[in-house]
Amino acid sequence: MTEIKGGIVIPIQAITDKSLSHADIRVLSSICSFLNQSNQCCPSYQEIAKVCNMDKRNVQKHIKKLEKNGYLVISPRAFNNNATISNEYSILYSRDKI
Repeated sequence: MTEIKGGIVIPIQAITDKSLSHADIRVLSSICSFLNQSNQCCPSYQEIAKVCNMDKRNVQKHIKKLEKNGYLVISPRAFNNNATISNEYSILYSRDKI
């Protein structure tokens, strides 16, 4: 059996929020697992899908819901030639209006 090391911190409100599904919390937890010290990360939809064992389309749906419910901020990123790359995510631990 493989020992899991480390841990993540997710907004406690997400755990008690009855409007979120278990899959929403799995996606949020996955994103939190990628966070750097600045509370930001840039995993692709495919990376998140792999961690959550779900398809990319469902990951996108859950991310939109988490943003709508105030748990994260999505900042699109692009190269100089306007080619898009993975989004940048910031987790909101306090659900104050932004």
